[in-house]
Amino acid sequence: MRLRSTKVLALAVVGVMLSASGAAAATDFTAPCTTAETACLAQRLTAVEAWIEANDTDAPVPSPSPSPSATPTAAPATWDGSIRFGSVAAGKATSLAVTITSPSGSQGNKVVYVEAWQNNVRKADVFVEGRDLTGTTTQNLSLPALPAGVYELRLMVFDGPPAGSYAWGALRLSSVEQNLTVPAATTPVSTTTGVLYDGPGQVDQFAGFEILKTTPTAHWFAGGTPAEVQAEARQRVTAANGKVVSMLAYNVPIRDVGSYSSGGAANPAAYRAWIDALAAGIGTAPVIVAVEPDALGHLGDLPAAQQTERIESLKYAVQKLKANPKAKVYVDASNWIDASEMANRVKRIIPAGVTIDGISVNVSAYNSNASIIDYGNRVITASKLPWKMIVDTSRNGVATATTWCNPTGQGLGKLPTLSSGVPNVDAFLWLKAPGESDGTCNGGPRAGLFFPERAQELINKAKF
Repeated sequence: MRLRSTKVLALAVVGVMLSASGAAAATDFTAPCTTAETACLAQRLTAVEAWIEANDTDAPVPSPSPSPSATPTAAPATWDGSIRFGSVAAGKATSLAVTITSPSGSQGNKVVYVEAWQNNVRKADVFVEGRDLTGTTTQNLSLPALPAGVYELRLMVFDGPPAGSYAWGALRLSSVEQNLTVPAATTPVSTTTGVLYDGPGQVDQFAGFEILKTTPTAHWFAGGTPAEVQAEARQRVTAANGKVVSMLAYNVPIRDVGSYSSGGAANPAAYRAWIDALAAGIGTAPVIVAVEPDALGHLGDLPAAQQTERIESLKYAVQKLKANPKAKVYVDASNWIDASEMANRVKRIIPAGVTIDGISVNVSAYNSNASIIDYGNRVITASKLPWKMIVDTSRNGVATATTWCNPTGQGLGKLPTLSSGVPNVDAFLWLKAPGESDGTCNGGPRAGLFFPERAQELINKAKF
């Protein structure tokens, strides 16, 4: 249930419920809470649902295969109601027009409540309070976004809470209305598929994630022996057959300073051998490379000697990768570091006589394009060099996350394009593979493994 922030709504604090005939029900839902407030309200709502299903023959639990009939069942007493809706799309709210006919006399202070059920599970609900339902009235509600599927809508009317109380009162109407069919979202196609290599399917082992399979997504080179990384890079650029391959080099020693993506090469010498192999595998193929996400962001977390080693390791990587005339190389800029300081850190790893293409921003993050491009521009301005940026838009369509690790409520962002139309932005890219876990947090598996629940949510809430 959604709870207003302005006051506590005891959605199922339903005092002594009334049956359709008006007789008092024996069940009392006003017992004091013994658990956290939200959990208590959820328990009370469950109790109300059980009472309705047991006592109101007009409101059976929706079956796994809902009836195709759009005709409302008979309403208790002389109440009646129906639900109409317009366009419906997966991952978007649905506007409902709820028409209710009440018995004669004043019918003020009523609660109109609509639920969407699927396979005996309530998937979404919406309500309005304090309604005057005298005669025939229409209430406009917005049902929260639902994934594709068939749902059955249930309409209920309760007495509103008396003055000084938050408890809903008697149930006046409960009826199962028509089906709501939410069609699957149309899968858009990236405009770069002709020039940007999409690689093998990201999630071929999972059904139903077509957009994640067909949208060009960067490949992370994050370990392996020199021989293995050279062979993998060569295989990828050969398969691309002239298309641009987007990739990330992610194997610096003490990677992620021991956090969820810890690892990396054993030491600077091993890293140099690994970079040599990656560059050899790429050869002179056209590539876009983001160099070592967060490596400079975590620079200050290392002892002085290891800071020096990291600077030298990254400098070596930039030199070897830029030796390819068809390589566009962007050093990662971590946006939690002051822009001027980040510009200085990036400049420290540029070898003499080498010009990088710019910086990568928002890698694996959820920041809005507006905020992260602003940060990138401040880094570029501070550098006083003609850098550009590439922006990871794989998961920032909603951009409301308050945590970096597997947040809920997020969506896919802009589709990859090498023509952003935004000053200083060379490309919008999917650098992080959407649906891959950030780590063992918020219900996710190990970092890099596919997290189907988050993948589906990203698709449902996509804003391209």
